[in-house]
Amino acid sequence: MSVKFEFNNIDEQNVIEKVDLDADDQVDPKGASLFEGDGDDDDDDDDDDSKYHDYCEPYMLFELSEHNLKVLNDIIEDVDDDEWYEERYDWHDGQGNNYEDYRNVKIFPPCEDEDSDVFELIKNLFDHVNDDNFNYDMSEGCIDIQLLKYGVGGNYKWHCDYGLSKHSERGMTRKLSMSIQLSDENNYKGGQFELIDYSGRHQVLGSKKGAGVVFDSRLPHKANIVEKGERLVLVAWASGPQLR
Repeated sequence: MSVKFEFNNIDEQNVIEKVDLDADDQVDPKGASLFEGDGDDDDDDDDDDSKYHDYCEPYMLFELSEHNLKVLNDIIEDVDDDEWYEERYDWHDGQGNNYEDYRNVKIFPPCEDEDSDVFELIKNLFDHVNDDNFNYDMSEGCIDIQLLKYGVGGNYKWHCDYGLSKHSERGMTRKLSMSIQLSDENNYKGGQFELIDYSGRHQVLGSKKGAGVVFDSRLPHKANIVEKGERLVLVAWASGPQLR
């Protein structure tokens, strides 16, 4: 399967530049390669102090190609109504606060054996953004994927993903999270995906079909209430050993 997608990288002037990761000769706005291991090492690599000044972005945006977007849409079209299961619950925080409909969504979990193209696409997305930005210690094959359907009133209030993993019995925890928009933005109202970055800034992500984000699983995020129509989304998590 040909995996094609683009990341939006923000330069020092806060200008978003499209980067085609299928190309093997991409450079960033400063002229440096976007891929690890390209080019000669410079003398700064020998300076141990420089290792303490590495910075990673809290999230990376991307946009799927039509080809890969079709792979995801084909799966949704093949899912029967009775294959979606509902997850709806309230939450009490132990301090007298009651959050009604803390989560309200319908879920379908793809099967890796039957939907290998989807798992290949998501794995490549996680690998690219981790190599290019986070450099987290990840575990091969520890990827969970869900298709979500938010109807009217559907939402998921503020939460973080870190610390939750079906691979926890192996000592794994979610480190990177992903969300990909699969509905046409004209087919629903509300439902925006919102997160809080490392600096405490709220970021509301675009709702264009095929738009996606990979982000640090420790970031607080939520899916706002859908007011009209239906929002479809793919979410995924990549796990690895706990951060130390």
